[in-house]
Amino acid sequence: MSSAILSIGLDIGFRRDSSAVAAVYRDTDDHICLRAHRIWEPPVRIPDVTEYVLRLFAEEQVSGLWYDPHQFASEAQRMAEAGWGRYLNEVNQSGPFMIEIATNLHILMQRGMLDLYADSVCRQHFSQCGIKATEQGPRIIKTAQTRQIDFVVAYAMAVYGCSSAPALPTQATFSEDEHVVQLEMLV
Repeated sequence: MSSAILSIGLDIGFRRDSSAVAAVYRDTDDHICLRAHRIWEPPVRIPDVTEYVLRLFAEEQVSGLWYDPHQFASEAQRMAEAGWGRYLNEVNQSGPFMIEIATNLHILMQRGMLDLYADSVCRQHFSQCGIKATEQGPRIIKTAQTRQIDFVVAYAMAVYGCSSAPALPTQATFSEDEHVVQLEMLV
């Protein structure tokens, strides 16, 4: 297990779209670094994606998972029932959140605060996306409908989680054995 605390972004598609998971952490220089990722090509088996996310939860310290519940609702419910509910952050990809993550990603890129490892598929996803200026703010879009940008969306959600949410340890910080004292011991 690494000492880095991961924020995970998840973009789900299954019929004609790929799915992607991106896990990032903040390093000692305050840069946000890609720690792990995975991309599934269609048709995607959603339980395979969930299995990968649960493996990250089991093997790493995780502060949260940011995902759109549209395609992941039943899997998120199963994760919550298994005790992971406090780490699940539902985000609506059709609302203002997408403007927030696009703005956040753009600012951190301009400041040189993002570190990605070399991966040709990730690079391809970045090359196939663009930014559309709207009245509300910038949005991440596909340059063509047949293009895949799911890694970029998952990465932007993970970066948002890492840059805006406080780092929360996944290990218990309260131990009854260590922190509970009998009243008789205080007098």
